[in-house]
Amino acid sequence: MKLRKEFIIGLVVIFISVAMFYGIRFIQGSNLFLDSIKVQASYPKINNLQVGNPIYINGLRVGLVTATEISHDTDAHIDVDLTLETKYPIPNNSTAEIMELGVMGGMAIDILLGDSKVNIKAGDHIKTSIRSGLMTKVQDQMSPIIDKSELFLGKVDLALDEYTKVAKNLNGIIENIELESKIRHIDDMVKSFTQTSKKAQLTLDNFSELSDSLKSIEFNKVVTNINELLVSTKTLMAKIQTEEGTINQLFTKPDVYDNLEESTKALEVFLKDLKEHPKRYVHFSVFGKKDKTKKE
Repeated sequence: MKLRKEFIIGLVVIFISVAMFYGIRFIQGSNLFLDSIKVQASYPKINNLQVGNPIYINGLRVGLVTATEISHDTDAHIDVDLTLETKYPIPNNSTAEIMELGVMGGMAIDILLGDSKVNIKAGDHIKTSIRSGLMTKVQDQMSPIIDKSELFLGKVDLALDEYTKVAKNLNGIIENIELESKIRHIDDMVKSFTQTSKKAQLTLDNFSELSDSLKSIEFNKVVTNINELLVSTKTLMAKIQTEEGTINQLFTKPDVYDNLEESTKALEVFLKDLKEHPKRYVHFSVFGKKDKTKKE
C-alpha cells in the first residue's frame, strides 16, 4: 500500500514536469509534434535577440530561436540556433536577418528566401544580416547628435569653468577695489580729523589768549568811568532842561531864534559883499590915505 502511494506520487510529478515542459514550449510557439530542423547562424551582434523570439518568412511564423551563445573564435561572434519547421522549404542560400518587431523593441528573425533549388538541411549554416529598424535608425541618427551634444556640453563645462575662474578673479578685484576705497576713505577721515584737530587747537589757543586779555582788563575802572560818564550826561541834560540854559531858551523862546537867524543872514550879506568888493574894506596906498568919503 505504501509502495503504491509513492508510485502514484512519482507518476504525478513526472506528468506535471512533462506538462510544464510542453506548456513552456507551447507558450514560446514551438510545436513539438511538428517536424523541424535546427540550423546555425552567426552574428557580430544580435541587438537583444533572445531565446523564444519568432522566425518569420514574409510575416508567416516558421520557427523559433532556441539557443544563443558566444563563439570561441577571435571575433567573438554570437552563435544562434534556429529551429525551423520542415513543412516550409527554405533554399540553402537564404538569409536570416535580425529585425525589430516595433517601437517597443521586440526582436525577431526574418528569413529572406534565396533562389537555390537545394533546400537547407539540419546542421547547415545560414547566411545572416541585421536590418536597421526604427530604433536602430533613430540610434544611428542620434549617435552623431549625441556625440556633438557631449562635445558641446564639454565645451560648455569648460566655458563655465573659465567663467567661474573669471568671476572669482573679478570678485577678488572688486574686493580689493572696495578695500582700497575703504582705506582711502579712512585715510581721508584721518586727515580731516587731523585738520579739524589743528583748527580746534588753534581756536582753543585764541580763546586762551582772549581769556588772558579779558583777565588783564581792569573791569572796576571801566565800570567807574562809565558811571562818571552817565553822571556827566545826566547833569548836562538837566542843564539843558532848565530855563536858564541857552539851549533851552533856543528851543523855547522864538525871539532868540529869530535874532540868531537875522544875525546869520546879516553875516552872510557881509561876507558876500566882502567877497565881491574887498577894496571897500581893505585899502593900501604908497602916498597916503585918500578920503574915501569924498570919492564916494
